[in-house]
Amino acid sequence: MKNLTALLLLGLVCCFHMMHAAPLALENTDCCMKRLKIKIPLNLVASARKTSGTCFLKAIIFTTTKGNQFCLDPTQPWVRNYMTKLKNRSVAAKTTMM
Repeated sequence: MKNLTALLLLGLVCCFHMMHAAPLALENTDCCMKRLKIKIPLNLVASARKTSGTCFLKAIIFTTTKGNQFCLDPTQPWVRNYMTKLKNRSVAAKTTMM
């Protein structure tokens, strides 16, 4: 009887854990293991995004027009400048569509 109770309790704990862990799976979990120190020409960058807050290494992931992805240091001035330009490019594209 004790084994059945322990097994039931373990099952409930697992279910409870899965219910609370499920929303975290929806978060972008792309993490970078290292950051490159090269500068990518802006005209080759199609998009950019920040890594998840759960990642050990903070980085910006640039995706090129050919689909290649590069992890870069978000504290670099040129990376921040590109982020601003990409954001402005996105806003300009949205306003011309309206």
